[in-house]
Amino acid sequence: MARGYQDILKELLQLQKSLEAKADKKETERELESLSKLVMAVYDKIKELETVNQLSLGESLDKNEEELLVLDYLRQGYGSPSELLSRLKFGNKKLYAILKKLEAKGKVRKLRKGKRVYYVLVEE
Repeated sequence: MARGYQDILKELLQLQKSLEAKADKKETERELESLSKLVMAVYDKIKELETVNQLSLGESLDKNEEELLVLDYLRQGYGSPSELLSRLKFGNKKLYAILKKLEAKGKVRKLRKGKRVYYVLVEE
């Protein structure tokens, strides 16, 4: 896990310990439950980021993984080809082939704004 995430988790655990010392049990239980949910959400996000990072650094991805990676970056708001290329280890030709394939499947749509091209996810 990244160092910053470990620090966040440590702070959350310290907060949890201080809440356990409170006198009002019901309020403490609600706060602990909320805190537990927050810790799990942080953990899930860390795992998701690690997976995306591993995929984006990986050299041998299958076609499905490449499409999923492109879709994930589009979901995060990176819609222009230049933004996608800066985050992916693909060349122009490969990226445009993936985008064209996703467009044919109806998963993305190409938008033009003047000379600029953007890709957006199609809501399912």
